[in-house]
Amino acid sequence: MNIRFTLTVYTIIAILLVSCSTDDSVNTEEDNRIFINNTTLEYKHYKITATALDNGLFNLVRPEDEEDFFILYGGVNGFIPELGTNYTIAVAKYSVPNPPADAGSTEYDFLRIIEQSEGSTTETFDLRLLTQYSDVQDTFITSDSSSNYALLNDIAIDCNTVCEQLEPTLNEFETLYGTFSRNSDNSYKLLDTYIQ
Repeated sequence: MNIRFTLTVYTIIAILLVSCSTDDSVNTEEDNRIFINNTTLEYKHYKITATALDNGLFNLVRPEDEEDFFILYGGVNGFIPELGTNYTIAVAKYSVPNPPADAGSTEYDFLRIIEQSEGSTTETFDLRLLTQYSDVQDTFITSDSSSNYALLNDIAIDCNTVCEQLEPTLNEFETLYGTFSRNSDNSYKLLDTYIQ
C-alpha cells in the first residue's frame, strides 16, 4: 500500500473520531450558573398582582435566612405550587452571571417538599388592582359578559356587596387596591378597596 493512501485513511479516521464525540451536551445559559448553596423557600398560599414584562400573578416566597417575603417572578425550576397551599421547599440557589435585562440574577432549582399545609381562609392580603396613568388605565381586573370578575382571567373574585368598588373613577396617577382573603375554592373574597 502506498504511504499517501495510508495517511489519507488515517487522517479521515482521525477527523471522524474527533467530530463524533460522545458528549452530546449543549452549552446553555444554565451551564454558566454559579452554585451558591442549598436553602429553603417558604411559599404563601396565595398569589399577588405585580408587573414584570406584563401584568401577572406571582408567588410570595421567603428564604430561610430572610425576614421578609418577596415576589418570585421567575418561579422555581421543576416546582409548580398549588394555589391554597403553603409550602416549605428545599432548593438549590444559583447566581446567573450577566442575566438578560428582563431576568433576575438568581435562580432556584427544586429539590424536595419539606412541608406543605392548607393555607388560611382568614388571612388577609392587599393586591394592586388598577392604576390610572395620564390617559391609560393599567388593570389586573377582568370580567365576562355576566359581570363575573377575576384577576387576569385566572382567579375568580367573590365581590359580594362591594362589586361596584371595582369600577371606581380614578384621578391621574391614582391606584386602586383591594383587601382580600382566599376562599376554600381558591377564589379571592374582596373585603374592601382603597385608593392611594
